[in-house]
Amino acid sequence: METPPSDGEGIRIPPDRMNHVFSMVKKKADAALSGQAGVHFRVYPPPEYLQTPDMIEGAGVYPRLKETVWWVRWYDDAYDPLTFIEFLAFIDQIIHAQRAFEQAVSKAAPIAQHRASKHAGGWQPKKDRSKTRPKPIRVSVEGTLAIPDLVADQRIRQLFRVVALEATVRPREATN
Repeated sequence: METPPSDGEGIRIPPDRMNHVFSMVKKKADAALSGQAGVHFRVYPPPEYLQTPDMIEGAGVYPRLKETVWWVRWYDDAYDPLTFIEFLAFIDQIIHAQRAFEQAVSKAAPIAQHRASKHAGGWQPKKDRSKTRPKPIRVSVEGTLAIPDLVADQRIRQLFRVVALEATVRPREATN
């Protein structure tokens, strides 16, 4: 029996958790802007997803995964557990931050040419090879988080296309 899609009604992210999601987005942006090498984070999906990864192709994705925990492992080996809605918000906000960054760079000096990689976890500016240092770029992200849009099956599929998921659950050594 197919799980009906969620309309997002009644789904909330508590303010303290949304602040945590925003702090994670900031950590990701800071890593990219500071030139932190390599992938900035990895995502360990829950067993429910790993057992049936094609579940995101059907209807009712959010109701089937809403009680799951997704682990984000950072470049500094810190771990952050997120509920499914928090995970969706995290990836969504990284995309918005990345677009704001690209827009700010395109308006800034042509010295600093940057491009985003395919996966949200690997977004990094290209190294500036010029002799002059580019001017600092101020990036601001504005907008609202529309939960009904975020939990729509089509949007979930879009978000999953831009993030690389590990093929295993989080390592046991993760303590937080």
